Amino acid sequence: MDYPCPQTQCFPIPEPIFLPQSAFRAVNNSFEQRVTANLPLSPVQFPDVEFDLNNEYNPVTSTFIPKQNGIYSLIASVNFGPDIISNYRVLIIIQVNGVTTVGDNDFFGDIPIGDATSVSAILPLASGDEVNVAVISSTDGVLFVNPAAIHFQAAIFPFTGITSSMTNNASRSNSFSSQKF
Repeated sequence: MDYPCPQTQCFPIPEPIFLPQSAFRAVNNSFEQRVTANLPLSPVQFPDVEFDLNNEYNPVTSTFIPKQNGIYSLIASVNFGPDIISNYRVLIIIQVNGVTTVGDNDFFGDIPIGDATSVSAILPLASGDEVNVAVISSTDGVLFVNPAAIHFQAAIFPFTGITSSMTNNASRSNSFSSQKF
């Protein structure tokens, strides 16, 4: 019988490495946040923690600081309402260590009820990275109190072996930071 590798190299099977679970979800069920046209609101506040499995989210600063290197799923959403109903854009971004990492720029027309805009990404993060959310709009408005539509959350994938080069923030794109409205 042919083995895929010599038995001395395949065995013994290494013991699995168990990492602490890392996941949180925070919402805003407390207060509205004013957004001034063409000025970033950073960080967006998500003061109400629904869960935080590894005590990595700070609700005072609305910042997620992972305790371990890994690949993370990140999702953020805001519920924006313009002061004056007109055509406008809303950009929501996820920042890592102050650098825009991923964003979504949505255009809305004459919508009298406002809108929800979200962004998500799967990113490598290093222990100690500071992750938060910012928003920019082309018109003045408000982020409504609505925990179903204004939330920030992250969870680690059960994955090990992340190298420091995979979590190097210097290589991240900053294409949204020069976004003009």
